[in-house]
Amino acid sequence: MIHWDKINPPQNANTVKIILLAIVVLAVIIRILYLVEVHDDLLLRHVIKNDAFDEYRFMKPVTQVINGNWLGPKTLYSLGYSYVISFLYLFLPKDITTVFVSQIILGIIAVYVSYRAAALLFNNKIAGIIAAFIVSLYSPFVFQECDIERGAIIAYSNLFCFYLLLRALKKDRIKYFFLAGLVLGFSMIIRPNILPIFVAPYIFFTVKKSYKAKICSVIAFVLGIMILAVPFAFRNMVQGQGFTIEPQGIEAFWVGNAHNSPGIDLVWLDSQKELAKESGNNIGKAFAVLWREIKKYPEEYRHLYSRKIKMFLNGYEVPANLNYYLFKERYIILNVCFINFAIISPLALIGILLARREYRFIGLLYIFLFVLSFSNIAFHIQGRYRIPTVPFFIIMASYTIYWLADKARKKEWALVIYAVVAIICITFYTRSDYSMIKKYSGSVIRSVDYSNLALTYLDKSSERGIENERKNYFIKEGAIYLEKAIKINPLNPSYYMKLAMAYSNQGKFTQAMFDFNKAIEINPNYTEAYYNRGLIYAKQGNLNQAISDYNKAIAINPDYLDAYYNRGLSYGRQKEFTQ
Repeated sequence: MIHWDKINPPQNANTVKIILLAIVVLAVIIRILYLVEVHDDLLLRHVIKNDAFDEYRFMKPVTQVINGNWLGPKTLYSLGYSYVISFLYLFLPKDITTVFVSQIILGIIAVYVSYRAAALLFNNKIAGIIAAFIVSLYSPFVFQECDIERGAIIAYSNLFCFYLLLRALKKDRIKYFFLAGLVLGFSMIIRPNILPIFVAPYIFFTVKKSYKAKICSVIAFVLGIMILAVPFAFRNMVQGQGFTIEPQGIEAFWVGNAHNSPGIDLVWLDSQKELAKESGNNIGKAFAVLWREIKKYPEEYRHLYSRKIKMFLNGYEVPANLNYYLFKERYIILNVCFINFAIISPLALIGILLARREYRFIGLLYIFLFVLSFSNIAFHIQGRYRIPTVPFFIIMASYTIYWLADKARKKEWALVIYAVVAIICITFYTRSDYSMIKKYSGSVIRSVDYSNLALTYLDKSSERGIENERKNYFIKEGAIYLEKAIKINPLNPSYYMKLAMAYSNQGKFTQAMFDFNKAIEINPNYTEAYYNRGLIYAKQGNLNQAISDYNKAIAINPDYLDAYYNRGLSYGRQKEFTQ
């Protein structure tokens, strides 16, 4: 039998240090093992070369910047993140592993800082230990750290800023306000946020000194932000994009705020483009247009925002270019890291209620948590956009866990039961909604995720110098993932086309013909399918069928030169030179 009243949390400083050190070592081991797993991942290296992916847009300006064009191209996607990568490449090996290792180091530091922040906020080292443990094993953090994606670096920057602000408020040190502003400015040049609008007044009203001290604290904070933000705004102005940190903000806003937007994932509709054009690059005009649309479509917007809130709070990591669940399916470490948002969310929501009025600076945590959450919900929901809010959900969840353990130790069972029942009820709301996932994504791992992975293997198989054994392996793997894509979306003709090409490259012409036929059945005007099926007919000596397919390809696309050429070869083999 467990004697709860005899269980005391470790208060000895050395014991806490040993536990914290063990957690940090665990975080290091986990991240090193995952880095080893994904180091040679074909998909991670494919996305930086394919313009369909954000990873490519982050990497594209890097070459220009490190070669001396410090302004970069005129339109620069995520200005700050590309410059961070450029800075790393100036001094370290020019490989994406350099970026991964840098982000992993920040993640390990974040484990320690989360301990310090929670311990400082709640005056309790145990809450800090719990927060550090959660951060060390939070699976989406580990995933994001080994991707050319800005979510993790923003999350950690915001956490560092929060901790520095706590230190500044506790110790009344101007330098900490300045450093907090500097770190927040760094976060904002990577992805803008509206935190300064709320944090600056909080500093003014919380600092318990003279008005001069209050004003100096706010100035130091704002100055820190401006040191990094203003030069980037000037850069955009010089490039003709206005005095702004992120020139693409208004367009992204309408992706999730037209009345017929799904609000989940990045889906462009004509209505969104029209609203973005009407708003221009004017935030005030955008909100005026939004208010007009809300009055025009009240029911649609009610469903839109309730859907976005639900998807933000539930455990599903809405995929972007790379799908977290695809990597989790393929790599062990992401499964070892068992903590995810489905666990954190209900605990944090209860913690928001439990901690109110209990701690002096809890308002600062509420500002970071609610402002960053609102910013995500106001745009569109994706797992990578939720990541910056997660450290603050974790701190709140750590308090709930500590509170439950403390009440159990004191045998205050009624409070424990009420809290547990509330957590269970909230979990029903925050659990992954698979009906919504199926509606907007098709499945947890989308067909396009498997298709993209398949293409990386097939592209690798076509490289020069690949041994036949390795080539066959890549083709086989590509075919496996295309078959998975077809199971999810059996009506996409391009999947059958790619699978047929894979089988054709393996010499499996019967299987290839089946999939070419299926692609043509779904899309009777699929030019490439007719042409490639004609090639197989020609290889098999069925020249009449080959010529027939070339003719069909030419009828659909009269400029298809390869079809003319191969039709001529087929005529030649039939000795029909007059044709």
